[in-house]
Amino acid sequence: MKKNEPKLKKTQDSSGLSFQLEQAKQDYTRLAADFANYQKRLEQERLSMQRSANDQLLTKLFPIFDSFYLAIRHNPLELLAKPKLAPADQGKIRQFVEGVALIEKQMEDTLSQVGLSRIPTKDKPFDPASHEALTYETNDTVPADVIIDEVETGWQIDGVVIKPAKVRVSKGCA
Repeated sequence: MKKNEPKLKKTQDSSGLSFQLEQAKQDYTRLAADFANYQKRLEQERLSMQRSANDQLLTKLFPIFDSFYLAIRHNPLELLAKPKLAPADQGKIRQFVEGVALIEKQMEDTLSQVGLSRIPTKDKPFDPASHEALTYETNDTVPADVIIDEVETGWQIDGVVIKPAKVRVSKGCA
């Protein structure tokens, strides 16, 4: 029996080492999963901070967009038809309006690269999640709860509303 004892002891040592090896493998797998989760959490926090910084910057730019929008919307091009304006002045007015429109387009294109886009309003159903109704008006041609006009542009980043569009909404027929 003494010959079997060392074998038994060797088997016990071998099974103990196998157990330790298995435990080390489990610890390694758990640590690898924890590290992968840590990396994902860091990336989410980085994206959240980046989005917050973008939101702050874009909020400061909204008045500029609104000014461009109003300038283009109330442009002096209709004045060009008046006979009192000299042809040179007509050209200058046209160039100004076209230049302002190009600036607005350039800003919008640039900001769309960071995921910013206008919230659609034209002939769209009113959606309180993305639109702010300034007025409800009787309208014989536009169905109830459909946007009549946009007063201020609304903005979203990657589908998340950061500034609702201010709109006039139809109540339908009187």
